[in-house]
Amino acid sequence: MTNKGKKILVILAAFLVLVSVMMLIAPKHNYFAVINNVVEVKNGVAAPNKFKMPLTVNTAGNYTFTADWWRETDIPGFVTGLIVTDESGKVYYNVTGGTLLSDSIPMKLEKGKYTFSFETLGSHEAFEKYAGEHFKDSDMGDIDKDYFHDGTWEMKYKVSINQYMKGAYAIGMAGGTVFGILLIALVVVLSRKENAPAKRYDERQVAAQGKAYKYGFITMSVCLVTLVLSLTMKISIPAETGLLIMLCFLCGGAVTVTNLIWDDAYFRMDENRPMWIVFFSLLSVLNLGIGISQIVRHEIISEGVLTLRGSMNLICGVFMTYILAVILIKSIKDRNED
Repeated sequence: MTNKGKKILVILAAFLVLVSVMMLIAPKHNYFAVINNVVEVKNGVAAPNKFKMPLTVNTAGNYTFTADWWRETDIPGFVTGLIVTDESGKVYYNVTGGTLLSDSIPMKLEKGKYTFSFETLGSHEAFEKYAGEHFKDSDMGDIDKDYFHDGTWEMKYKVSINQYMKGAYAIGMAGGTVFGILLIALVVVLSRKENAPAKRYDERQVAAQGKAYKYGFITMSVCLVTLVLSLTMKISIPAETGLLIMLCFLCGGAVTVTNLIWDDAYFRMDENRPMWIVFFSLLSVLNLGIGISQIVRHEIISEGVLTLRGSMNLICGVFMTYILAVILIKSIKDRNED
């Protein structure tokens, strides 16, 4: 077996181990349901006024409740209240909202049926009555009377009971990062030509890389300093701090990559450029597709703030598309010069 073949075998084995470990530790007990309702408010009365949705938990454990009837446009002129109870009537989760995307804190649930009871509140008086019956004064904010108005809305109510695993998000991010590193390593090995006369960057390319890295570092530093000053001055930015930091790194990366490609210092002499272009194209399509689906599912923004988790795929897709665009422009430039 050639040296290239051995490297490919090792990377594939690492992929298998990673997938096996992630499948072993991933939460396995998640339950969800959807109700589509046309809600009509007439003279301050909403119909249907009440409806229910049962979900059965098959295994006792720690879970979180998720409620989602978020809308970016066509905001309904009524409020929906939700109460989750077990078979004994014990309340586990209670929330209201005209549009809503909410998660509960983790809690211990026993095996059994849990009922999601919805109530549509078509007037400020109905809302106040509901709040008085189900919430303490300190737990409930007020809603302007002008929010409520007559009309008809197609509503999609999505609820779920999700098994809770401490550090699940961090573990998922770590697993995704390792997967990405292994994928890049595989593409690098596959793209290398074993019989190429030169297997490294030449001296001109190394010098160009130094310049590109310098420009990228300066750009990233300026972005980070600007971010620090903005946070210190308490300038409101509707995005998570982690996302803003990631954008600073990507700005530096974009400057670096642009200079590398423009100075013919991005690809090594023994690398298969078409394979890299195909790889970047697939990554762009995949990330943009996921990003668009997250926008459609209203996962990109939480409580008016752009989230790292919800927007990272879209941002990575845009970044990959930018790299492809620079490669294309450089190729057209070289062709015209020839």
